[in-house]
Amino acid sequence: IAPITIEQNLKRKCPFIVELRDVPFREQEFVLYYVADRLPNFFSGVLDATGNGQYLAERAWQRYGKDRIEMLRITEKFYSENLPPFKAAWEDKTFSCPKDADVLTDLLTFQTINGVPKLPDTRSRQVAASNNRSARRHGDAGIALLLGHYASKKPIPVYEYQSVTKIQIADNAQSDSNRYQKKNEMIKPKRFGIL
Repeated sequence: IAPITIEQNLKRKCPFIVELRDVPFREQEFVLYYVADRLPNFFSGVLDATGNGQYLAERAWQRYGKDRIEMLRITEKFYSENLPPFKAAWEDKTFSCPKDADVLTDLLTFQTINGVPKLPDTRSRQVAASNNRSARRHGDAGIALLLGHYASKKPIPVYEYQSVTKIQIADNAQSDSNRYQKKNEMIKPKRFGIL
């Protein structure tokens, strides 16, 4: 989980990264909800719906809606369209994230394969710098940051309203009361219960 903020100077910043290892799907879901529910002004999220990520992406889509969550199947086309701007943001210093050796390792895992910048298909066996234990890494932090950068580029939804005048309110109230009287004449009240 890599939330991205857009600063006043329009630079993008990842204030923290949540990395889960060997955590069951249901608990991953709880962690995602815990983080996302507490993000101020949360307007867009993108989850990798490839393979095992599909469950979590679908659950987030159900909870937050199709307007806020995109379930993305990462393809070579996605890599070729979004990795160059992501790399350019790093080079221009308009994107930053927490300084961590594992995150750096994941970012350096991206390679150009057959002319397309992407992650290689195989996992690399590296020593996790955070606790000196051997761990299989596959660029997960790099993917999370790439998806966060992609989500931050999506248009911000605009919520609009149109105010009504007192005359419109009075007209609507009158027509509603007429409709209500007609319905009451046709339908007699009945008992109801809640199961």
